[in-house]
Amino acid sequence: MASTLFIGVQLASPNTYAFTLNDFTAHFTVQVASFNIGQGTHTFKCVEQNCTLKSYAKPSGFIRNFFKDELYETTELTQTDSQLLWQSYQRKDVRYKGSKVSERVKTLEKTDQAIIYTEKQQSFPLNHSAFDQMSIAYVIQWLRLNNAPRDKFNKLILQTEKGQFPINFTEFGQATTLGLAFANSTLKAEKFVLQTDKINVELWCLTEYDWFPAKIKIYNKDKDRTITLELAKAPRLEY
Repeated sequence: MASTLFIGVQLASPNTYAFTLNDFTAHFTVQVASFNIGQGTHTFKCVEQNCTLKSYAKPSGFIRNFFKDELYETTELTQTDSQLLWQSYQRKDVRYKGSKVSERVKTLEKTDQAIIYTEKQQSFPLNHSAFDQMSIAYVIQWLRLNNAPRDKFNKLILQTEKGQFPINFTEFGQATTLGLAFANSTLKAEKFVLQTDKINVELWCLTEYDWFPAKIKIYNKDKDRTITLELAKAPRLEY
């Protein structure tokens, strides 16, 4: 649900970019078909250059009487002053059916030659601009924070366990405003619209919070389903 996933490749020339993503904790409401079904938490923490992006989502309130499934996602990456490098991604779905609990895990990780879908031992080309769906909003934040040229955005690839899908920006950095529950007034934002063969993504980034992703709307074409994440409170950024 929703920093990057570049495989040992520079997004810019050495010393060109100097802004890095700070550690943060962010809480989101999760909506399906305009109904609030739960809460999601994203955290990002670096120890020196080794960084971990985590997501945890679960149903809340009345919905938990009918639906208790939980989702855990983890992306490992390396961040320097000039690079954002992907290492691995794992998704764990925890499903509840009566008294039974089942787990399903999907893992993508890099080797020197390829990207491997571990559970099925499938491999994909070592594409230097590939990233997982959870990271999509934060790699855009990193690029925008560093005022990267448009061609850096245009090279991005969505990596899933089913394949690699080029991303097409149909709207790019459109100035707008966004009303959020925690803010007393609308906040300045930039809107991006991304499309692949599998998903459409609408993304609003807050200019006052280092272009932090404040609203992420993902439409899955195969499932004909839209999931929206919206900040429930101001993100806690650790400078």
